[in-house]
Amino acid sequence: MSKEINKMMNRFKNVSIFGAGSLGFKAYEYLINCGVKVDNFYDNEQSKHNSIFCECEVLNPELILQEKPLLVIASTWENQIVEQLKNMNYENYTFIDILGFEEEYKIWKENRVASDLNLEFFQKNTKNLLKWNVPKLIKNSNEIWAKELVQIYERDISFPASLSPVAGELYRSLVLNIAPKIIVEIGIFMGASTLWAASALKDLEIDGKIYSIDLFNNKRIDENHFEYVKNIMKSAEVSDIVNLFQLNSYIDFEKFIPNLSNKKIDFLFIDGDHTPRGATLDFLKFNDYLAVGGYIMLHDIFPEYCGWEGPAFIIERYIKNSENFELCQIYTTPNNYGLALVRKIK
Repeated sequence: MSKEINKMMNRFKNVSIFGAGSLGFKAYEYLINCGVKVDNFYDNEQSKHNSIFCECEVLNPELILQEKPLLVIASTWENQIVEQLKNMNYENYTFIDILGFEEEYKIWKENRVASDLNLEFFQKNTKNLLKWNVPKLIKNSNEIWAKELVQIYERDISFPASLSPVAGELYRSLVLNIAPKIIVEIGIFMGASTLWAASALKDLEIDGKIYSIDLFNNKRIDENHFEYVKNIMKSAEVSDIVNLFQLNSYIDFEKFIPNLSNKKIDFLFIDGDHTPRGATLDFLKFNDYLAVGGYIMLHDIFPEYCGWEGPAFIIERYIKNSENFELCQIYTTPNNYGLALVRKIK
């Protein structure tokens, strides 16, 4: 922590964080590690008021003038919050660089080689699509789950954020062959990936379960994102094997884990927070509960195509040269966002 921030901390009895979200969690973690006690959070979202976040109460910003804390702003709405505080004539706020892994990320960024340089056979087949092309086998299927998938892929919002139909077919085939009894998915968006996996478990008839974790806060999908996905699972007749959890995968990790009832994860699909820090926290936390011989699948592993760096970062930092894992990186078509299949060997 810088000397300037340290001086500011020493001037106040109370230190609070503005922003009860993922950045707020990172700020909390940073301050606690620096020996700073965080008294509470402030957030503009009314539904969060009087709730508990990181063992602290979340308060209405109207109470700031009453409590007069040193505010650490940790939100993507940083500019709007600063303007809000200026309108309140409140100047006791600061900022902390809390991205995490800054040095290691910088080194990785400077030294990494473009993904496809060493593969002579690779076809640069990325196409300028406006929506996903659903394979005829799925489009013409009478299976209820397939019909639900087609409806998902017909929505404009499904492109390109949803797992592509051909990548979904690969995911389904992997589940059919590996036959995992416990699947954990981090980040499910509209539920396409969940349907691919659930359809495979249904065919296997092995009493498998899927535990799908998402924030379910995307109002572009639906005003009630959680209910939207829940209804899809019900219509596809897979609700009996799919368990949905409206949680932040790494912040609410301790809340989620008891749901596994001490069972190990056989297949872990990480497709949530794609930042280096978010992807790393998901990997480190959930890997401890992955069975030896179990599999991890990572989506969006080629930054040159998908624009996200988190999955590539953890592959380089934790997986590629580790004796604990076997790695296969898979190029995908029509958009080469890529998949990595990782097997935990010890």
